[in-house]
Amino acid sequence: MRVYRIYRKHRRDAAFTGEGARIAGARWNLPGTPIVYTCATISLCLLELFVHFDPAAADMTQLNLEYRWADIPETLPRLEVQEAELPRNWREIPWPQSTQELGTFSRSSDGEEPFVKPCSSSLFEDSCWPAIGDQH
Repeated sequence: MRVYRIYRKHRRDAAFTGEGARIAGARWNLPGTPIVYTCATISLCLLELFVHFDPAAADMTQLNLEYRWADIPETLPRLEVQEAELPRNWREIPWPQSTQELGTFSRSSDGEEPFVKPCSSSLFEDSCWPAIGDQH
């Protein structure tokens, strides 16, 4: 599975470390849990960026964005969560603690921390983005 990530050029070395999410937390992780948010397509990466971008905080043209892709082997552990299993309020902004706990404490059926947690995009019901655990 190929995944994509957009980041600011000066953060290139940390793009796949999960450090930003570890510091701040996000929809699928509590602060203290590193996780790398990626998308299945570069276009979904851009849409996610635009939705969460605050134009009052920065000028989009000055962000110096770039992207990378990574291929994730199909053999790595993953956790599949159906939308019916998600908290009822999972699409809310700001994100609820229930979704942060779901992503932070989820384990695969064999009890191992999953490498890939495919999640539905809050933007489009039929799109998916993988959240990648840092230990891999």
